[in-house]
Amino acid sequence: MPQATIEPFQVIRNEVPAALDLLQRTLARPYPPSHREWAGHVWYALARLETKLASHIADGRSLDGIQALIDPSNATLVRQWDEVVRTFRDLLETVIALKWELYHRAQTTPAAAQRPSPFGDSAQELPIPRQRLEHLLDALHENLKAETRLLMDSITTDIGVGD
Repeated sequence: MPQATIEPFQVIRNEVPAALDLLQRTLARPYPPSHREWAGHVWYALARLETKLASHIADGRSLDGIQALIDPSNATLVRQWDEVVRTFRDLLETVIALKWELYHRAQTTPAAAQRPSPFGDSAQELPIPRQRLEHLLDALHENLKAETRLLMDSITTDIGVGD
């Protein structure tokens, strides 16, 4: 099967970092007066991240996308690439689950029980504990770094750096 090539100076668009930045900025903002308002902002950021991550995964698996940069004759790189894509899919499932958990908790939380900050210092952190969202951000950043390292390894192997 012929390997697709990427033309010189062709831009491979990765919009996941911008979606991650939106979620990070949303979490860093001063909290609005209601959980539902806060949940709406975070839900939007998660929905955007879901869309961009799904698109990135699809692009990563297409023969004219990022996968075209991976040397198919290098079994180690192909195996590592499959692991990066698998991790992105797992993280996408986490994004979707968190998004809908946030939505359902916001819908079932009575307005009278809401506090000004969804991340108070008590055990009643609603609607979703900040730590889970930060863990998601960290995992996505780490997988993006792994993807970049893998692409750089593939490119430098391809052009014979070090020979």
